[in-house]
Amino acid sequence: MTRGAFLLLILLLLAGTAQAQKGLVITNVTITEEGVETRGIDVTALVTSSPVKGRVVLYEEGGIRIGAWVRTITHHVKPGSMERGTVSIAIVLDLVAHGHREKREVGQVFRPDEERVMHIEEKFNARTGMGHKKITVSFVGHVE
Repeated sequence: MTRGAFLLLILLLLAGTAQAQKGLVITNVTITEEGVETRGIDVTALVTSSPVKGRVVLYEEGGIRIGAWVRTITHHVKPGSMERGTVSIAIVLDLVAHGHREKREVGQVFRPDEERVMHIEEKFNARTGMGHKKITVSFVGHVE
């Protein structure tokens, strides 16, 4: 095999891998802190196995930072127990608010005949000195 043909083969393999990458489009991000509602940004998070590569920031303002990364769930699944075309997604939410850090994981299984949209609402209690603040994060996710 010539060097040019080998390089062409490598490029085709990389292009096929890039097209196979799936993502979760996150929209309508809303953060509610003590009754005050603010909007986050709409992002697309790639489905990865690495929390470093696929991390996105949903909101960062006023001492509050909310990050997320999306992965597929592969553990606790018996072979053959899921239908062909089923997608199992987990979203890991990282909240840093006023020096307090908290992490949550939310998962959902999508069957082949279902619309792949998830409506997420997570409530956090961020400690602030002697008290705490209630922070609610909600958004809509759509699997590409």
